[in-house]
Amino acid sequence: MLTAVVSKNIKKLFVLALALIITLVLVGCGETVTIDQYGEYDAVTKTCEFQVTYTDNSSFLTDGAGYATLISLTDGDTTNFRLPGGQNITIRYHGVDTPESTGSVEKWGKAASLFVKSKLETAVSIVLEATSTPASHDSYGVRYLGYVWYKLGENDPFKLLNLELVENGFSKNKCINTPDFKYYSYFKKAEDFAKNNGLRLHGDYKDPYYSTAAEKITLKDFFDNPDAYYNSDAEAGSKVRIQAYITDLTVSGSGTYTFTATQEVDGQKYSMPIYAGYSSAPVSGFIKVGNLYSLTGNIAKHNGSWQISGLIYVAMQTGGDYVTMLQRDYYCTFDSKIAYGDKWGTSLFNSGTVTSAEIVDGKVQFVATVKRNTSDGYSDDIQMTFVYKEAAEAGFDPATLVGKTVSGVGLQLEKNSNVITVSQSDIRFE
Repeated sequence: MLTAVVSKNIKKLFVLALALIITLVLVGCGETVTIDQYGEYDAVTKTCEFQVTYTDNSSFLTDGAGYATLISLTDGDTTNFRLPGGQNITIRYHGVDTPESTGSVEKWGKAASLFVKSKLETAVSIVLEATSTPASHDSYGVRYLGYVWYKLGENDPFKLLNLELVENGFSKNKCINTPDFKYYSYFKKAEDFAKNNGLRLHGDYKDPYYSTAAEKITLKDFFDNPDAYYNSDAEAGSKVRIQAYITDLTVSGSGTYTFTATQEVDGQKYSMPIYAGYSSAPVSGFIKVGNLYSLTGNIAKHNGSWQISGLIYVAMQTGGDYVTMLQRDYYCTFDSKIAYGDKWGTSLFNSGTVTSAEIVDGKVQFVATVKRNTSDGYSDDIQMTFVYKEAAEAGFDPATLVGKTVSGVGLQLEKNSNVITVSQSDIRFE
């Protein structure tokens, strides 16, 4: 009993220690202020006066500044806006680089995204300031570089959100002392404040929205109880590990890769989009359609749909939280109508011709001659054996399959076996 009481007291002291407000001296002010490591601060931001020249008809794109309305948020330093003329643009915050919360997931990344969301979704007015006239793109050539000014009340002054992110420790100061960074002196003061007070990136405090330990689950586990793995109020998901094979790839207009991971549990198929980031990300180049992987990432929601993001691939690293290939050519596609693409790895074959068929242990088995589809053309003939998952129907004559062309998809459950397990619904004969 004594041990239990002591344990409870220790827990209480730990909670109180996290909640304690640390008293520090605000640099350069001579006044004592209280610092809550999870609080929000804008003393430095308020000293940066809004002196942007614009009118109701000004355009961010052509005039260097103008009004905008919020469409959606990507992460802590990238936001989608609509301009008065109806154009939709994406702004990459100048002088800021918050931790990742989409393609990869890093400590304080989700918190930074939520901070931006809390400001812009309640703002009564937003003005975008370009870094040049006309506005210029970042290195990706899709997003515009800019400063985001907002105010929460009609009588409030505008505040620079880029600067506020630095002041609160969600980003290091990425400005340098050149004319290209007009607010450099403010950004330096903001970072000094965050450093001196150990805020977020500059301290060792726990990020309440960041999971470090992955839980091994099935996609069925998730879809049966999504609330167990995703906090809708905080918009933060758990870190999970799944074993799944890749069945498709979608490349967005901006060059981001989203794979489709599929599992079969209790005879049912479950699929989940896997967001891997831009093609330059190591994980995007490593994952291929058709292979079986161990995948670790964070449950996330994008445009109202579930996905897993934050995957990490490092060469020569396997197991644990790294993306690991467990088997090549696990999910195989047999279809002459599909042209070769790098996304298919080596698991794309042409439609096969059935050469023999029989019933073995109550299930239909047939052999088909196929060719592997590669970037250099088709391979030599390959003999593959297809085995039905389902029992053969009474009276079915397998000889009726011989000579027919078969197309569809199936699983090579044993590596290099050339034995493909198929569902009758996943293949067709002509």
